[in-house]
Amino acid sequence: MPEWMWHSPAAVKRVFLQALFEGDGSCSRRPHNTIQISYNTVSKQLAMDVQQMLLEFGVISRRYLHAAGEYKVVITDRAQAELFAKQIGFGGAKQTELSKILAAMPRAPAETAITCPD
Repeated sequence: MPEWMWHSPAAVKRVFLQALFEGDGSCSRRPHNTIQISYNTVSKQLAMDVQQMLLEFGVISRRYLHAAGEYKVVITDRAQAELFAKQIGFGGAKQTELSKILAAMPRAPAETAITCPD
């Protein structure tokens, strides 16, 4: 990743990430009502940089090395996928697909607040 990118405004970083994910990324609905957003690269450093830049937007991801020598940056948590969609997103048609996947997934039950008596 170019050094100047790290010093760029959030809007520039967002467009950069959108272009990366639109070009070499994907989104899919997985078994058991889960989601996967991924970005693939042969560069370990670029994969690490993408993860770091995602964190600047609050998005937590994982990185895997495939047998073919390709690194994959993956978002599988629904809340993180929603944050990705809102804060970054894809740069084109994949954003529509991501929105459809998220809309079709059932929401987790709301957490129940537990209060303790005084």
